Amino acid sequence: KNGTCFKTLYLCVLNGLANIFSHNFVYLEDDSSSPNLEVPTFCRQLIFDAVFLVENICFVIFGCLSNIKPLDEPKVMVWILFIIFGSHITGLLIKIIYYKFLHLWKDLTVSVKKDGLYRGNSKLSKKT
Repeated sequence: KNGTCFKTLYLCVLNGLANIFSHNFVYLEDDSSSPNLEVPTFCRQLIFDAVFLVENICFVIFGCLSNIKPLDEPKVMVWILFIIFGSHITGLLIKIIYYKFLHLWKDLTVSVKKDGLYRGNSKLSKKT
């Protein structure tokens, strides 16, 4: 029981540190259990990005409501908001571009073309 508790704590800390800026699912194989991989990676990544966005929104609201100079000046606040959320959106776009066009496994992702869905050069279905 202590070994299982320690292993669970270790996995929680390892996943927590691995997921500071991007979603990573770290799993150590064990004879007693198997990972819950039923949730697709895209869905887990989307949930992580949504949580990260909500976290950024909470920090920005907290920062804007504090009476700290120079955040209490409207022009400075607008610029800081623009920089924070512009950087967030730019980071998401760069991540999409990387995984869609530059990643080693890019041919495994589905592409939408005029005549249907493709994975690599293989056609998956016809577009209706």
